[in-house]
Parts: sequence; structure tokens; C-alpha cells
Amino acid sequence: MDSDYFDDSDSSVEIEYTRRHIRRISSSDDSEDDQRVVNTDFVWKPQNYTPIAHSFSGVSGVIANTQNLSRREVFELFFNEELVRKIVSETNKYGATNADFVPITDDELKVFIALNILMSLVPKPTIQSYWSKDKSIETPYFKNVITRNRFIYIATNLRFASNDISNDPLIKIREVSDIIRKNFIRMYVPNKNISINESLMQCKSRLHYIQFIRNKRARFGIKFYKLYDSKTRYIHNFKIYVRKDRTNAGSASRNVVINLLKESRLLYKGYCLFIDNWYSSPTLYRELYNMQTNVCGTVRINRKGMPRELKFLQLEEGEAAVFSTTDMAAIKWKDKKDVILLTTMHRLDFAETEKTNRYTRKKMLKPTVVIDYNKNMGGVDVGDQMLSKFHTMRRCEKAYKKIFFYFIDMMLQNSYIIFKNNKKDRAFHVYKQRLAEEIIEKYLANVRVRDASSINDSLTRYTGQHFPIRIPPTLARGNKTSKRCVVCLAMLVRKETVFKCDVCDVALCIDHFKKYHVK
Repeated sequence: MDSDYFDDSDSSVEIEYTRRHIRRISSSDDSEDDQRVVNTDFVWKPQNYTPIAHSFSGVSGVIANTQNLSRREVFELFFNEELVRKIVSETNKYGATNADFVPITDDELKVFIALNILMSLVPKPTIQSYWSKDKSIETPYFKNVITRNRFIYIATNLRFASNDISNDPLIKIREVSDIIRKNFIRMYVPNKNISINESLMQCKSRLHYIQFIRNKRARFGIKFYKLYDSKTRYIHNFKIYVRKDRTNAGSASRNVVINLLKESRLLYKGYCLFIDNWYSSPTLYRELYNMQTNVCGTVRINRKGMPRELKFLQLEEGEAAVFSTTDMAAIKWKDKKDVILLTTMHRLDFAETEKTNRYTRKKMLKPTVVIDYNKNMGGVDVGDQMLSKFHTMRRCEKAYKKIFFYFIDMMLQNSYIIFKNNKKDRAFHVYKQRLAEEIIEKYLANVRVRDASSINDSLTRYTGQHFPIRIPPTLARGNKTSKRCVVCLAMLVRKETVFKCDVCDVALCIDHFKKYHVK
């Protein structure tokens, strides 16, 4: 766009040009000083902006050499030994309070995770359905890997932290979250264009930080702020919203952006950041520009520091207007409705798009800032779309367990993005299936199932003398400690009992004690 369109010598109130894509508001006085729009610390002028964008100095790509790595090896770059040892340690520590629990091993946990990945590809109404012997829905693969009781025991006792005395709402998942976030940042350097947006993990638990976002797929859930690579859709960093984002240093939206960039070590490197109107403000843009970070995004017209004249400026469809300061431009473009953008790296220029006007049959024109924003801002939505079809999350009583399985989904997404750079899988679900098969093939031979069911099927069940004894009291329930009868459970009947067999060490009600020990 020619900069003469913004010549201050013209004293007209309104100027239209042949293309009718720019409109300028100017003062009746010819003096340049009188054409300034002063808003707090920002002095806006109705003229085009000549950006001085910071040059990109990063070296993007995967840090490790993944050229010859299998799917399993790439996934284990994220689901690494530090994370596995933490989960195994906390799960065994919690399971030790249960007399029937047998400690899990690192390999057994990996097989457990692999089965959860496969379950996301073969949806069934309940966990028990995967071990059903009904011929119409039977899937023998699962029972050949692990017994149903063992799988449920691991899922029930799965824990990630032993310290729950804290004001932190995420204390039970915080350490695991920190390890995963560190792995995301350590493994990959984003390309030049990055974006920050919020994602919603579907959840309707009674938590004080549950959010409702109308235009998200889940609508109700736990909000994640995510920093994406706009080109590859790699999740480089994330933060879980718990209503504690506002501080004395700035607003919640400002703190989210600055903290994510600082943790990812992306400031002062010339990155081009794209954000939406919840985060955008002239104050944040100036702060990031001074940190050698270019920014672009939609903005709310009533943000503090925005030019007031832009709010009342009436435009025809296809027209645009611009106000600028020394380090940013505020652009208003009329599409079907007004679109307001703030940028430190664009001037108001138009470019042809792939779309054609149905009446004139000519290529449609859009401001280049709008084209770049649409191209680079969809990382979160594309990522959510990938995970929504075959997500690993299942209904859980505890929200922190559901968050953990959402972490598994994010690790799957990032490992898929890294793996497909070298080898091609036809689709994300194909990658997940083959990954689970590789994990099970690698670690199943090292897993020795030692739960109660393996003992119950032995000869000791039908030989010797068996007597009922009371289940030992626990700290939580004392003498009222009870468990579900295994025979009733097999008949899909829920019945609690305070007795167990002294030899088989399984809970049995008096009605089924004899039946259980007779062939």
C-alpha cells in the first residue's frame, strides 16, 4: 500500500480511493502535531506504520537425533525414566496401605499405559468390557497382555504425589506436570512463528477452577494455556489455569504470555508471536517488543492505550484504517464485521487470497496482517482436533488422574510430530496403534503378574483347609473395613464383606465361601 495515502497535508475529514480499501481520518488543521491521538503513554497517528521487526536468531528443530529411532524410543523421550520412576514410586507407596496390592514395576507401568492408548482406539462402555468373554464384543488381545483385576488394581492405586497438604490445587499432579513440561521444552526449539492460546480439557468435576468457554469443543473443563509452534503444532509449553494468574507485576493475560515465553527461553530471539484478543494490549506489545519479540494478534477496541478514534470509525466492507505509534500499528478492517488487530511487524498492505469473489470473479484481497494471523494462529485448535477423536482420557473419580491421561495425549501428539519428520505414518491413530504394540512387545516379557488372581487359580484354592477370617482394620475405616466379594463381583453383584479366606487372601462373603473353594 502506498504511503502517500497517509499524507498529512490533506485536510479532508474522509478520503476514499479507487480500490476503497483504505480510509483515513485526519484533522482539519494541517499541523502534524494536531493529528496525534494521545492515549496514556501511547501517541497514535493516522498514518501507515513502517515496522522494524526483530530478526530471528534461533536454531529450530529437534534437539536429539531421532533419525533412526522407533516410535517407542521417540515416545520415551517424553515418557522418560524420571517420570516413570516418580509414578511407580508414588503408586507403590500408596498401594502399600492395601494388603492385596502387589508393587508395580517400571515395565508394568509402561504396558499399562500402552493398553490405555489402545483403549482409546477401541472404545467400549466400561473397563470390564475389554476382558468380556461375550463373543459379540470380545477382544482377546487385552486379556492376553494382563488380567482384568491387575489392570484395575493399577488404575485404582495410580498416584503421582504423596504430599497433599498444600494450598496448591494441583499438588497431586504438580511434580509430574513439571517433569513433562521440562521434557517438552528440552526436546525441541520452535520455528520462527509461535502462538499462545487456551485449550479446554473436558471435565465436569466440582472444582473451583472449572471453566466454561462457549466456542470450545468441550465447553466445560480445565483450561490449559499452550504455547505452540505454528508450523508443526508442537506443544512447547503449557500452564493449567487455577485462578491465580493475576499478580502485582501485571494482569492475568500479561503474566500468562510473559511466563510461558520466559520458561521456554524464547525471549530476545526475534520470535514472531501470535495471540488472540484476550491477551493483546498495547502495554504487553511494547513490553514484548522491547524484549526483541515481534507480536501480532486481534485486540479488543476498549483496551487501555488503544486509539479512541478507531472505535467510532465507520468503514465499508473491504476498507481498512490504521493508526500507528513508533513501535506498533492498530489496524481496523471491515469484513462481514469489524476486525481489530494490533501488530509490531506489519504495515497495512493488501494481498490476494485463494478465495474468489462470487460476483466479480476476481481474487479477494485481505490485509497481510490478517492472512498471517489466520495462518499461524490455529495451532491449538488443530491440536485439539487431533486429540478429540481418539483421546486417552477416561472417566475418573479424581480430576488429577484425568489430567495425567491428558498429559499422555499431549506427549503422544508431540512424539508423533517429531517421529513423522523422519518417517511417515498414515495418520495419528495408526501411529498410536503401532506405538502401543511396540511398547507391549518390548516390555511384556519382563512383566510377571503376581496379583491375587494368579494365586486363586492354582491348586491351593481347591486343596487344604480354608477358614474365613476378618479383614484387618485400616486407619480410615477401622473395624468396619470391608471389601467386595470376588464371587459376587464376577456375577456383577455389588456386595461388601468383612471376611476373607485365610489361605487365598481374597474377600469372600459367607454365602459364597464354600462355592469358591469347590470345583
